[in-house]
Amino acid sequence: MRNFKLGFIFLMVLVSTGLYSCLEDEDPQPIYYSAWSNMYTIGDVYYATTDGGLVLKMNEFDDSDLQFEENDRVVITFTIEEENTGGIFDYLVNLEQLYYVEEGDLVALNENSRDTIGNGYVQLSAYPLVGGDYLNLELVYEQEEGDHVFSLCYDETIQEEGEPVILELRNYYPEENDDDEYVAGLYSFNISQLQMWSEMDEDNVIEFTLRINSGDSQEQDFNLEYEVE
Repeated sequence: MRNFKLGFIFLMVLVSTGLYSCLEDEDPQPIYYSAWSNMYTIGDVYYATTDGGLVLKMNEFDDSDLQFEENDRVVITFTIEEENTGGIFDYLVNLEQLYYVEEGDLVALNENSRDTIGNGYVQLSAYPLVGGDYLNLELVYEQEEGDHVFSLCYDETIQEEGEPVILELRNYYPEENDDDEYVAGLYSFNISQLQMWSEMDEDNVIEFTLRINSGDSQEQDFNLEYEVE
């Protein structure tokens, strides 16, 4: 799939459900928007539903090298062609860039899973972003031999009664090396399972904590909110 994928880059700190714009000069410049989304097709037309709930219809583009799988998780950068006042989509857009996002679910730690998850060092290149049922992360990590697997884990043994649920981000890799090569990637974890472990408040919001590098001097907590639709 990966005609539009430009490799792992730090430019993605610009990505959110908001926008960034070009500097103005004498000629009008287009405004570029970026959004975490799910991408799908209806007939031969591509659509994307953003984490903010907007439905975008994409103008025709060259997809000859696109190895597309239905409902892929992506970050798209686009310009707006026109607003649609009726029908199944909100905006007709021109696709400018597309970045694929790795997906994952919550993992409950137990005797069987604890030793296979790993706890490798990770860092974030942007503040964690919650959109819809997803926790969206831009991760930077040291490349090791073999495939890295990132897991978002729930460990009931570290939970304190009345406190927000703690979700630990863990990084498993099979073999270490000394190359010191750092790469970045985009990841989305479905956090709808939080409803099993925590009660929502009167506004249908669940507070939770994302913890990275647990037990290390680089341990860091992020206090986040998940709004249940």
